[in-house]
Amino acid sequence: MSTTHRIKTGLFIALVATACGPGGPTSPDGDGTDDASGSGASSHSSGGAGDSAGGGHTGGGGTGPAGGSSSSGGEPGSGGLAQKPEVLGPQGEWYPFPQNVTYAHGLRSSAIDSDHVRAWYDSWSAKYLSECSGGLRPEASPETTGLVEAQGFAMLAAAYMGDKAVVDQLYTYYQIKLQGCGLMAWKTNCGGVEDSGAATDGDIDVASGLIVAHWQWPEDGYDDKAREIISALKPMILDCGGVSTLYPGCTGAGQRWGGCQETDISYYSPAFFRYFAALSGDAAWTKLADDSHVIRENGENDATGLVPDWQSVSGTAGAGSRKGYYSFDAIRTPFKHGLDYLWNGNESARTWCEKISDWAHGVGVTTLKDEYELNGSPVGSNHNLAVVGSLAVCAMANTQTVLDDFVAESVKMTDDFWYSAFLGNLYLLALSGNMWNPDLVGR
Repeated sequence: MSTTHRIKTGLFIALVATACGPGGPTSPDGDGTDDASGSGASSHSSGGAGDSAGGGHTGGGGTGPAGGSSSSGGEPGSGGLAQKPEVLGPQGEWYPFPQNVTYAHGLRSSAIDSDHVRAWYDSWSAKYLSECSGGLRPEASPETTGLVEAQGFAMLAAAYMGDKAVVDQLYTYYQIKLQGCGLMAWKTNCGGVEDSGAATDGDIDVASGLIVAHWQWPEDGYDDKAREIISALKPMILDCGGVSTLYPGCTGAGQRWGGCQETDISYYSPAFFRYFAALSGDAAWTKLADDSHVIRENGENDATGLVPDWQSVSGTAGAGSRKGYYSFDAIRTPFKHGLDYLWNGNESARTWCEKISDWAHGVGVTTLKDEYELNGSPVGSNHNLAVVGSLAVCAMANTQTVLDDFVAESVKMTDDFWYSAFLGNLYLLALSGNMWNPDLVGR
């Protein structure tokens, strides 16, 4: 394996602008609107061998960053720093890691520190980033394979850590592998493309990482790069009876698949969608952010809060042969939706995070598995950071005791499977106060 050298990292901000494992490939069986048959992206997040585990609720309410109501999450401001800092980070980033911000909402735990986050990132970057075609390909499973969601996870982590050299090389590889719909082929290798279909979750995370890169290096054109991807993603939004929805992907020939009867709630990143709107000036992203919570509410179990990997917009679990239970895609949802509470005070996210983290805490933080039926019956057998860390982020909306229990378990875990290793970067950044946005810095 050819690994990139590690470059000491850093992070941060100034918003200048208007502003999945080897599950079977997608023969779509969606709603019939612009759906296609044939190969598309697969339900591609994968579990596998996991890691072994070696007060009152927080209030909702308040307003979002620019004064929007907390029920809708508010809108991010277009601010950031008024001027360039006198002292920059090692790679010219405006604010070096760690920032350790205080989120607008939710709790923090003293059970994690920035040294742990740094050590995780350094270990991950040495192990999983391979030089390829002038860029960097994040290694998945097998090591010769690159997946678009890994590209997105890596871009976000590197941008928050201020690792400009890695951000640039990841973007180079992303550009080389653009296919149908103007998005990256979801499964690639150094020599070419293994599946030319697109899966929108990875491209969403790449665009999000480029927004963070713009906050870090506002003079280097990352905003334009982000806009290009956001523009390519815009046709992947459709209307389902008044609810904005994501097509999960498109085929290599550019035909979108899935839709109203087939969507994946873990693909939705409402906190970053609000910054897509700010950067692009397109309010469609704000509506998609708000409706992300509507779709999740429709699919969640009333008692446990668990959501399925795949569902219809109206909440029917599963789609064709898709998983209709809490599995390797759905386990990312607490992190992604919980972030909209931490940043923007979204009330739906807060309520759900309390519910699902209460259920998980009751099951036992040290014994949680990575797959469950929606009623809470276990399906999986692995206990790993991919599931525990995501729920830990959601537990930031719960009590201090519940949060501390989740964080204490999360920091015990190792990265011996790629999925936990990549997601671990993001979870640990969020838990430590280092997944910031321009409106949070300096709080």
